[in-house]
Order: sequence, then C-alpha cells, then structure tokens
Amino acid sequence: MATADVRRRSTSGIIKKYTPVAKWKMDDKMKFNTSMGDDAWDATQYLNIWVCNLDRLAGYSSFPGGDLKLDGLVLDFGAFGAINEIAAYGQGKTAVHEIGHWMGLKHLWGDTYCGDDGVDDTPKQASYTSGCPSSIRITCGNGPDGDMYMNYMDFTNDACLNMFTKGQKDKMRALFMPGGNKQSFLNSKGLLRPLIFEIPVPEDDPKWLHPQLYPNPVSNVLNLDLSYDSRWVGKSARIVNISGQTVMQFVISTKIMQLQINKLSPGLYFIAAKREDGLSLKLQFIKL
Repeated sequence: MATADVRRRSTSGIIKKYTPVAKWKMDDKMKFNTSMGDDAWDATQYLNIWVCNLDRLAGYSSFPGGDLKLDGLVLDFGAFGAINEIAAYGQGKTAVHEIGHWMGLKHLWGDTYCGDDGVDDTPKQASYTSGCPSSIRITCGNGPDGDMYMNYMDFTNDACLNMFTKGQKDKMRALFMPGGNKQSFLNSKGLLRPLIFEIPVPEDDPKWLHPQLYPNPVSNVLNLDLSYDSRWVGKSARIVNISGQTVMQFVISTKIMQLQINKLSPGLYFIAAKREDGLSLKLQFIKL
C-alpha cells in the first residue's frame, strides 16, 4: 500500500468515503467526485482500486493505454480480500484476475468462442469455466491437457485458481520495461518516505442519510438539508401547495439551504424536485 500520496503527504493508501449510491454499474461513475465516487490518484504512479457495491458484477478493470482518469480496477466489496475461504470468490483472487487485465492480459478464450488471448503458452478453450473442475476438460482441440481452468484469467472459483504462465508473466513484465506503458511506476513516489506527516482531513460524512427539513412546522426560515447527496446542488426545485399549485421555485445552491417562506400562507406544502437520473424528491412541511 502507498505510504505517500501524490503530494508526498503521509497516507495509508486507503480512502474511505460516504456515498448515497446504493449500487454501482460498470460505467466508471465511482471514479469521480462529481458522481459521488472518488477521483483517481496519478495513474502513472499509483494503481487505483475502487471497492464498492457493484450491481451483479465481481469486478472489472481498465486496460493499458486508456484514459488515465479511468485507470485502475473496480471490485465488489463482497469479492475483495480474503473474506471467506469457502465462498466461490472469497479468497481475494478477483483482484488478481482484474490486475491481470490492468497489465494487459485477456481472458483465456479471447472473449470469443475458441478465441486467442495473444499468449503462446495458454491453450485455446471454448469459453469461461464455472465452479471448480476436478478433471481434464478438452475443448477447441486442446487435448491431451485440456482447458487451463486453474489460470487466474479464467472465471473458476478462487479455490482452483493458482497460476499465470511464463508467457503471461512476460507480457505483464514488458509493460514496465523501457518504453512500456507502465514504466513510470518504477519511479513512483508512492512508497517513498513522506515529506509531510499529515494525513488529509476527510470530508465529514453527512449527519443524515436522507433529505431533512427543519424546523417543521416552520414560520419564516426553512432549512433544506441535502448533505447526504450533493448531486442535488444545482437542480431546480419547487414548493407546491395542497392544491398542486406551484407557489415558489428555486435552484438548490448549497447542500444545506435556507428558504425564506415567510410570505407563504399558513398550511401544508410540499418541496418537489427531480434529477436527470430519475431520482425524485418530495418532502412536506407545515407553514404556521
């Protein structure tokens, strides 16, 4: 793990961050602060790993030569680290598989039936392997030894994954040679002695994990607290009376916003808003 961050400040190499996003998709949004994820560190010197709740996916990775802002791997927290020796993907080998991709390796079947992964000493095989086979599986004319399902670049259960081939090793190591895509890692500052022994203060987690209105009932100033999800900032909202008429419109300018509602007549009102991603907001309050 890194001991110094990009500014040579002391670090554990781990950033823990609150996010209101319940499930993430394979769309790289977890890699940006603006979408409630976290920005990558300098990808020419650090391997970025995002651990989150992935939707129906154990992990995925970038390949060499892509956008550095997206460089790294994403792992579901249920498949990260040695968490369960019995579980299919509980021994931490999903990370090994994805780092293989990060170093330029393809799946053994080349992502097509009997495809080519570009490595000479991995036999062709029809497709991925499920479970934990205990016998030779011959496909694509790869007898007598059959599929190399114990290779990290297959989908076999963690318990049965245990090897890279020499050809795979050479392909990965070539990235760190002169002119290689990851040669800069040999000069990384990540393991140097920090120059500043100060760990950056993390952003405070919100006090609430859902929108809040207070005081309620209210006479003059109503506080709209959306600190749980800063993606609301910049969005339009409106106050609607019990008859469905819009009596006030405003733009959410801060995570905790004060609304002057002293001109509203006493009664029951609703604050309503909707984002482009389909998430809606509806809160009610009583004006005294």
